[in-house]
Amino acid sequence: MNVDFNRLAEKEFLEAVAYYEKRTPGLGRRFRNAVEQTIDALKQFPESGRPGRKEVRVRIVKKRFPYNIVYSVRSDSVYIVSVMHQKRRPSHVYSRLSDA
Repeated sequence: MNVDFNRLAEKEFLEAVAYYEKRTPGLGRRFRNAVEQTIDALKQFPESGRPGRKEVRVRIVKKRFPYNIVYSVRSDSVYIVSVMHQKRRPSHVYSRLSDA
């Protein structure tokens, strides 16, 4: 199964990597790896995230990072809508569903 990122989700992800790396050298790499492992799991089990509103699902990023991956399952891909801090409200992601 393919994975496609919404351009804003990719930007969020890269900004979070940079934030963690600036905070503690090596932490950005660990965050990136945790997100990539979560995405790999989604590729194998796309329905594993909990259902959210509209057509999105939510999967928690493991390894002590307070982030969720908000995504939708398409016929042949997983579409990453947001790599979102858990304190953030998810309402901003719904407008991104039409950006695919």
